[in-house]
Parts: sequence; structure tokens; C-alpha cells
Amino acid sequence: MPGRPKAAKAPSGGSEAWGRVDAQAAVCAEIDAVLAWAQATFPGMQGPVEEGAVWDFDRSEQNDDGRVLLTLTLSGNADFAEAFERRFGVG
Repeated sequence: MPGRPKAAKAPSGGSEAWGRVDAQAAVCAEIDAVLAWAQATFPGMQGPVEEGAVWDFDRSEQNDDGRVLLTLTLSGNADFAEAFERRFGVG
């Protein structure tokens, strides 16, 4: 994923900055895991839900003043929502 943190050199903010880098990497890994689950569970069914696809997503990253905002928006039909709730305990 573009924008993933790299561990080439220590951030200037000390250990707290390393914690932020680690947290960002963990969030990116969670997003990747959710998308991998969706693709494996509903293969070939991703696309605009309003056009009949089972599920879709929008993933964005915004960098402002050293802060990173990661957003994952999932949409899906009732079958997708039910499977998502079962898998991730959300609902």
C-alpha cells in the first residue's frame, strides 16, 4: 500500500514516534486483513453495490502536519453484512 511507514531510520520524535509508526502499520495490516477476507469470501463480487455487486470499498489516506488519517469504507448487500458481522463480531 502506498504510504506505509518504512523503518529505514528512527523518527525524530523518539520512542513515541516509533509507537505511532507501529500503530499505523497495525492499522494498515487490519485493513488488509478485512479486504483479504472480503475478497476470499466473496470472490469476483466486488464492485458498485448500486449496480448489483455484493460488496465494495473505498480506501483513502490523508497526510496532514505529520498526522495520518486512514479511512476504509465498506458497503455491501445483506449477505455481505451478515457475513461481516459473523466474522468480525460487529453489529
